[in-house]
Amino acid sequence: MIRLNDEQYGLYDAVDPEMGDLLHTKLEPTTNNILAHAFFAELHEKHDVSDAVFLIDSPHSLKDACSRHGLKFLY
Repeated sequence: MIRLNDEQYGLYDAVDPEMGDLLHTKLEPTTNNILAHAFFAELHEKHDVSDAVFLIDSPHSLKDACSRHGLKFLY
């Protein structure tokens, strides 16, 4: 979650650490399983991330979305 002015938003982003390129980003008013799943579905459509390892924070929605898409992740 990030705070902009007095409001909180969920920031979803994927970065290629070797190139420093931002692959995909979304700013949402909240975080939940549906939004996390949609983020990874869109990312997977645009990029081959089958070999990627995602660094995620604690929300279970990110863990569940990675697992659902067969993606590797670390906390």
